[in-house]
Amino acid sequence: MANRWAITDIHGCSRTFKRLIKKLDLKPEDELYLLGDYIDRGPNSRKVIKQILKLQAAGLHVRCLRGNREDMLLRTLEDPLLIPAWTRNGGRATLKSFKVKKAADIKEKYLHFMRELEYYIVLDDFVLVHAGLNFIEKDPFADKHAMLWLRSSRIIPAKIGHRRLLHGHTPTPLKRIRETLKKKSAIDLNIDNGCVYANVADKGNLVALELNTLELMVQKNVDLPISNRIAQVSIKIKK
Repeated sequence: MANRWAITDIHGCSRTFKRLIKKLDLKPEDELYLLGDYIDRGPNSRKVIKQILKLQAAGLHVRCLRGNREDMLLRTLEDPLLIPAWTRNGGRATLKSFKVKKAADIKEKYLHFMRELEYYIVLDDFVLVHAGLNFIEKDPFADKHAMLWLRSSRIIPAKIGHRRLLHGHTPTPLKRIRETLKKKSAIDLNIDNGCVYANVADKGNLVALELNTLELMVQKNVDLPISNRIAQVSIKIKK
């Protein structure tokens, strides 16, 4: 059986992402799902996207979702008033990695990649999204803002065909991720271990979940200390 892996919230940590991909040892028949937030905070957002494009060019089955970070960058292209908030909260590191002063100067192939990102993916047994779904809505797939920004919600299984909901966005201790995966009844699976928060207890790893077996592959952040300094600055700003 082909493997189906999911990874989320890489946040510019290209070396960590590369090592995790090497551990997965992807075959042509395998599937890789990336759940958004490839950019911001970490030291090399450009290289993360470049690595993803390289995997796709090699013929591997790689599908990518839009995260709130990619959405924020794209929105600054339409509304310059949003630029200060984005740059203060991790976007400055992204501009530095692309060696530009403003998002509009990023090469078109990278902007095109971000514009074409999907908001959600429905599989036979999982719904994949970056942040979550708004189950208050009659159709939870109608609220794109929730897909990018939602922190928590009460899941109504019938509205997603009794599938499990897999997402990231909210950094979660590794112990809690493992405990949730052990519960056969768990339908809300968050696999964001806060890759850029290496100095926070039980966080600081990039993880991959194998959807068939719920095996968790863990890679410690190796992009530090640069990404960690950026992450800590962002936390202080948000407070």
